[in-house]
Amino acid sequence: MSPPDISGTLWPAVLRQTAHALDCGALLPIETIRSTIEDGGVRFLIRQVSSLARKDEDQQIRKAKAANSRRPDPFLPYDPDLFVADISETHIALLNKFNVIDHHLLIVTRRFELQEALLNLAKVQPKARIVAVDALDGRLGGLVDALRSSGPAAQAHCKRLLASLRGHDALDPQVAEQTARSIAEVRAGDEAREGIAAFFAKRKPSWTA
Repeated sequence: MSPPDISGTLWPAVLRQTAHALDCGALLPIETIRSTIEDGGVRFLIRQVSSLARKDEDQQIRKAKAANSRRPDPFLPYDPDLFVADISETHIALLNKFNVIDHHLLIVTRRFELQEALLNLAKVQPKARIVAVDALDGRLGGLVDALRSSGPAAQAHCKRLLASLRGHDALDPQVAEQTARSIAEVRAGDEAREGIAAFFAKRKPSWTA
């Protein structure tokens, strides 16, 4: 069975289902207070949650229903009013019931899986299959343009990091430490500062000029 072709239809489906879920009360957005803080020349958007009472109440109800279940799953059975689309034979798209950000889409497995389970090809493929064959050239062109607009030093740093970690266990604490250290080095460099300055000045960075 081939995966469904939802290219060009997913976003309209999200908008349509969001309107329906709000009307029937299935979608319960969490109100937040937005503010910004600046640190090291970078402006961060902060969302302060007003209340999680409705989410806590829903969790208590689910726990009571799952008292005799060995493996409670917050997404199964899913609320049909939150269903957006079939992504593949193994995944579906659902609206986040208690969303903080508008149109928060979840891509979840049809069968229960532990959150600690590692990513595998089956989990990655549904996202890739959303692109139709006839739209592939355009999507690849966008990726190429994104790579061209990225800092050359950062890309070189990323390639060296990936090469050095080849064959290592992704869950190895040393891998995480090395990755974090590498990212910190890139973000502290001149290229990163130029990129941030260009973003706030709404201009192209020096390496694309």
